This record gives sequence, structure tokens and C-alpha cells, in this order.
Amino acid sequence: MNARGSNTNDASLQKAVEAYNEGDFATALSGLSVEDAPDQKKSQVALARAISLHETGENEQAIALLNELAMNDEIMESTANWYIAMIQLESEKIDEAKESFTRIQSESSYYAKANEILKKLQ
Repeated sequence: MNARGSNTNDASLQKAVEAYNEGDFATALSGLSVEDAPDQKKSQVALARAISLHETGENEQAIALLNELAMNDEIMESTANWYIAMIQLESEKIDEAKESFTRIQSESSYYAKANEILKKLQ
């Protein structure tokens, strides 16, 4: 990739991030390309893309991307499982949500809240 292509991708990603931060998830999706993201930002872009997909009603695509993120990025695994569980819970897929909540690691900042929700779902 040449420098100009890199600058174009950076500008596109920046516009997508701005749209995402403003809650314009449909616009954000057009620039949130995991494949085009710099290696050090791929996981963050994947998470933002998944959230944007969810916010635009594409829950199955969002869950698929989050599952991929959970399997391929140990650092993002619990975060991805949290969002998977929350989408499933919102979609009233309670048993699936329970299973996803149990995959959240004890070191995660989501762990206590996941256990609290699990207790309420029992």
C-alpha cells in the first residue's frame, strides 16, 4: 500500500470514528473496514463495526463478527462475549445470553456485571 492509499484509509477511518462517536452508525459502517484498518487497530475497528451493525439492526452479522473477535483476540475476548450476551439478551435469547455471559473471564471488567445479570436470569 502506498502512502497516499494509507492517508486515504486513515481519513476514511477517522470519518467513520467521528460518525460512530456521534451515534451515526449507518455512516460509520461505510468506513469501518477491518481489512483496511492498521494491524494495531483491527480489533477496535472490529468491535466498533460490530456495535454499529447491532445498532443498525444487523444482529446476526454483529454476533458473527464478535464471535470472530472473541476467538482471535485474547485481549478482546471478554469484551466481545459481553456484547454478544447483551445482543442476545436484548433479542430475548436468554439461554444463549447466559452461555455467553459465562464465557466472560474473571479478570474482565465485565465479570461482576455479567454475574449479577446471570443471577437475575436464574
